[in-house]
Amino acid sequence: RAEAARRTAAEAQARALAWHDPLTGFLNRRALSDQAPERIAGWRAQGKSIGALVIDVDAFKSVNDLFGHAGGDTVLQTIAVRMAAIAPAGSMLARLGGDEFTVVFALDAGSEASIDDIGEAMTAALSQSVQIDELLAPTSSSIGGSIAVDAETSLEALLRHADSAMYQAKRLGRCRYCRFDSVMESDLAERDTIERELRMAISAGSLFPVYEPLIDLSTGEPIGYEMLARWTSEALGEVAPTQFIAVAEEKGLISSLSDLLFRRAFNEAAMWPAHLSLSVNVSPLQLRDPWFSQK
Repeated sequence: RAEAARRTAAEAQARALAWHDPLTGFLNRRALSDQAPERIAGWRAQGKSIGALVIDVDAFKSVNDLFGHAGGDTVLQTIAVRMAAIAPAGSMLARLGGDEFTVVFALDAGSEASIDDIGEAMTAALSQSVQIDELLAPTSSSIGGSIAVDAETSLEALLRHADSAMYQAKRLGRCRYCRFDSVMESDLAERDTIERELRMAISAGSLFPVYEPLIDLSTGEPIGYEMLARWTSEALGEVAPTQFIAVAEEKGLISSLSDLLFRRAFNEAAMWPAHLSLSVNVSPLQLRDPWFSQK
């Protein structure tokens, strides 16, 4: 009997470790994906609407750099406690990975606008400094909210919309809440198309560099060139760099895009007269790559 009890306890502990983030106690991504459909179906059967928030801690890498990983863990644990205090009763709270969290919850029909109150309250709570030993770590979070528009809206779509709204909050200056709307939906569809076409363009090597001359004003002669990225898509036509560079940065494509263009530009510049220089633009995200200088 004692052995059976120990085995039962061990199995329960294994399940807890498999389903929960050990740092915050929240559900992990896998558990949320597995458990949410049943919970959402139950809420819908009660006539409830479904809302979701996606929370991303602003500049979390700086916290780790300044306070170490133990300090970073303290910040994440404190944020989790503050989130749980504000989330509606019965919410599903999950850590999606790193410094990104989500809350999925039910809303009374007709009171869908209350998601904004929850999002704003959470933004305010998560902007309060966190005590780490004798120091205060400044923190803030960007939060996106979304409501399932109909019974066909999946958890994946709901979180994707909230994630899009979260990125909009970051673009507007961080430490704020945004709710997904029809304008963002159109923008998201456009960005999805650009991402799909851009991935194919990078694989096919169809992006190309152009060169803007750098002029010596005293002589009027070029002393070098700045490389600029250009892309003409068969499906989209000429895509502005402001559009595809932003998508490349957001979707983790900027390094492969830049590597492609750098190789082409360097090969071409090697045939220029020796006195001409070549300048290239670098995304700040690339400076996070410890191998960037070697590349």
